[in-house]
Amino acid sequence: MSEQELKQFADMLDGPKRHCLFEDLVKQRTGFDVLSPKTEHINFLKTKGKEYKEIYNNLKNESATPNEKGHKIEDGFRKYCLESVTGGKGGGYPDAQIPQSTFDSMPYVEIKSFNTKHKLSSMRAFYYSSTGRITRSTEHYLAGFELDNQNNIIDIHIISNNKLPINNRIEGNASYQDMYNQI
Repeated sequence: MSEQELKQFADMLDGPKRHCLFEDLVKQRTGFDVLSPKTEHINFLKTKGKEYKEIYNNLKNESATPNEKGHKIEDGFRKYCLESVTGGKGGGYPDAQIPQSTFDSMPYVEIKSFNTKHKLSSMRAFYYSSTGRITRSTEHYLAGFELDNQNNIIDIHIISNNKLPINNRIEGNASYQDMYNQI
């Protein structure tokens, strides 16, 4: 990020755009538009989500932790009906896209799983970082798999991200290698 871009981003965080809509953040960071949702995309994701719910709940899921089960759900749904944007691994927005063979456009899809008890929590659940994976103007959706205490899928939520309120902040990070390579 150039010094000028960093200053523009910092100014945005200190000004009235500290809180903005997802579509505005994507436009500012990538130059691409987040298009309005389409009913056929939402219906496709709901139908495929319900189908995947039945498949997942009928499998023996021996994962040790809720986090591992969440990864299984996210990977499984991606493989079931979507194309990976991240090479099959997490690590950035978006996770996947609806294949072009399904519709004329290729909407982006972020896949999340969450326990019912966290549904109204203020804990951060969505993270966007400009990683270069958004390469075109298209629709953006979130497929949220709601889990019970036994980590079975009990519901699927399809949300259009365009009007999602975003809290902007500057974050820095370091890996274990970055930290402990100095010793």
